[in-house]
Amino acid sequence: MKTQGLLGKKKVFIVTDKILVDLGIVHKATKILTEPGMDYKIFSDVLPDPTLATAKAGVEQLNNFKPDTIMSIGGGSPIDAAKIMWVLYEHPEEKFEDLAMRFTDIRKRVYTFPVMGSKCYMVAVPTTAGTGSEVTPFAVITDEKTGAKYPVADYELLPNMAIVDADLMMNMPRGLTAASGIDALTHALEAYVSVMASSFTDGLALEAIKVLSLSMNIQMLREDMQSLLKL
Repeated sequence: MKTQGLLGKKKVFIVTDKILVDLGIVHKATKILTEPGMDYKIFSDVLPDPTLATAKAGVEQLNNFKPDTIMSIGGGSPIDAAKIMWVLYEHPEEKFEDLAMRFTDIRKRVYTFPVMGSKCYMVAVPTTAGTGSEVTPFAVITDEKTGAKYPVADYELLPNMAIVDADLMMNMPRGLTAASGIDALTHALEAYVSVMASSFTDGLALEAIKVLSLSMNIQMLREDMQSLLKL
């Protein structure tokens, strides 16, 4: 992980979970960030299936810290939570109910999503393979009061930068590696059977299915960097 893409940035708000803090993974990032003199603040209260309350708590800290960069470190949960925080921080006037409108086609939404990036640069650092949240315009947040999950989708939610480092995944438990691989495989299968699939996307989906099937077999037998890179 290097900071060349963050030249000119001074304050980084890190969204992660307590496990990654305890494992020292977040420390590796903060050490790199402080070398050029960047200031940072860590928000590590994200749990699996992040809630709207957690996102709002993060926004309170964002308002106090006033960063120019949000960096999410973790699996899909911290990255999704960071995306929701990003929107609510940059556009406090927006109603979450509008942002979370259900849709059939991301290109045909009635609601106009706000333009992102006026306050913060968004960086995603995945520590698992499979969710794809670091390179997709989607986030899922849970209403802690009802237990309902709400999808938020718009191309404005795409992170400005994704830092994918297989070293961060080498010590994952095999069960988590398998679950992440199945997640990625599911994405490929869904793309292949999607009503919006085309001959172009079919080729990508089929190749992904092939690569994932081979990589998961090798990775389950031994820790293999090339297999993790493919995942």
